[in-house]
Amino acid sequence: MLKTIKNICGQDIGYLKSPLVYSVVEGALLAAPYIVLAFLLPGLLLAGQPDNEFWVSYGLIALFFALRIFVTRKSYSGGMQAGYRAGAAIRLNMGEHLRKLPMGFFSQRDTGELVNRLFQNVGMVEMMIGHFMSQAVSNLAAPLALLAFLLITAPFLSGVMLLTLVAAFPLFYVLIKMVDKDCDKRVQMLDVANSRILEYLHGITVFKAFNQTGMGFTRLARALAELRDFSIRFELKSFAASLVYSAVLEMGFVVLIYAGWQMIAGGMMEPYGLLIFLILALRFYRPLHRFAENAALTRGSFSGAKAIHQVFEEKEIPAPEKRPVELSNFEIRFDRVSFGYKGKKVLHDFSFVAPEKTMTALVGPSGSGKSTVTKLIARFWDVDQGAVKIGGVDARDLPPEILLGNMSMVFQDVYLFNDTILNNIRIGNPEASLEEVRKVAREALCHDFIEAFPKGYQTVIGEGGATLSGGEKQRIAIARAMLKNAPIVLLDEATASLDPENDRLIQKAVERLVKSKNLIVIAHRLHTIVKAGQIIVLEDGRITQKGDHEELIKQNGWYAQMWQEQKSRVALRPKRNHA
Repeated sequence: MLKTIKNICGQDIGYLKSPLVYSVVEGALLAAPYIVLAFLLPGLLLAGQPDNEFWVSYGLIALFFALRIFVTRKSYSGGMQAGYRAGAAIRLNMGEHLRKLPMGFFSQRDTGELVNRLFQNVGMVEMMIGHFMSQAVSNLAAPLALLAFLLITAPFLSGVMLLTLVAAFPLFYVLIKMVDKDCDKRVQMLDVANSRILEYLHGITVFKAFNQTGMGFTRLARALAELRDFSIRFELKSFAASLVYSAVLEMGFVVLIYAGWQMIAGGMMEPYGLLIFLILALRFYRPLHRFAENAALTRGSFSGAKAIHQVFEEKEIPAPEKRPVELSNFEIRFDRVSFGYKGKKVLHDFSFVAPEKTMTALVGPSGSGKSTVTKLIARFWDVDQGAVKIGGVDARDLPPEILLGNMSMVFQDVYLFNDTILNNIRIGNPEASLEEVRKVAREALCHDFIEAFPKGYQTVIGEGGATLSGGEKQRIAIARAMLKNAPIVLLDEATASLDPENDRLIQKAVERLVKSKNLIVIAHRLHTIVKAGQIIVLEDGRITQKGDHEELIKQNGWYAQMWQEQKSRVALRPKRNHA
């Protein structure tokens, strides 16, 4: 357990020791007054009047109670600080680790799973470290301290007491194993439920349109119902096991009374001696009930730590050797690249050169590998065979800050943060002034609609840019790329779903963006790439045609057929009546 916690929190977990040490002391102080009481009661019961020894013992008991209050406070505050410190460390470490993982990791997982790891599972670890572990240690230390004293003063009855523990241990083991297994399953079910909830929230407009809100959305309803039913079964099972364990412990106390009575009958013990032993035995058994509960909660929370650890076990993209690297140019070269994921080959022996300060367009049917090419350039994945080179240097040998620092990316699905328009554009250059942001916004033809908002550049646009149209989001993304002013631009057009006016504005903004840049564009409308230096046609991960617009039209292949088809669609559009 500690090894897993160390792996997910980082190497320095010394801060976890202090609250556990305080918990041991807290448990010992919980037992100490009863041990003093064992010495005090015989004299009090026999003499009937308090003497000097009584007042000394009374003072010790009061002192132990006062010390316990102090130590409990230290244990609680230290545990809470350790728990939240560990939680913060896990989230930061996981964020850094996720940043270095290949895109294949994210394509194979639902967002809800990762949200669950970062929040609910980390919260489980915080509770485990901050509460459950410390309480389990304290509730174990108290009976151990009492047991050590009782073994010396009353070995026979202590042996009987130990036998009841031996009888209860298998039930405790079953409880822990059951919690361990079922909590792992529950983490998986929470992943599914979180994914369905996020899916529902992101698609709420569609669900409303098709009257699939609330219980009508079957996938969400089923996931929540399954989680509810499993949670109820889990609680009932663990309660039953815990109840039987507690009953066996309670029966142990009954056995102690019988054994003590037999010792009194045989003249082996005085009645007051049995009374004192039974008082201490009650104090012995009570923490063991809570220990089982805290141990089960600790083990259940550990399922969150195990789920987090699985993320940390995912292999990062290998980091290049730390050596000086300078790019003399920004030519992009694919040298016999093959790549695939999920068992499917996406690119086959793929080669091309995109000279710097030129425009290379990628076209082809859906699923032909166009987006994969741009993601390999940015090293979101590593190639299976061959090499992707930037300025003659293998992308795998370039530090991320150099590789990505020289690239701007405008993807088809533009993501904007729930922040101001100003800060969303500043992602391209966090140090940019307001005037520099305004300048690129004018260049990207989004200044006018930004100023139309009451708060202008200080307008908060909602998560994902919910308050903006698709064309407006695309132009803000272009402004962001302009502000970065990187020599390589990767552009995935989104013009297929835009109205003609937005299409025109975006094309004009793109022309301004790519001046003197090496542009790799995934084109959906062929009229936007007629001036491209080279056009590459992909089909099933292979290059089937390559050339400029005029050359490809003459070849009468996929490109020429698609050109004619798109021209026909434009010709069939109804003309606007300007009368």
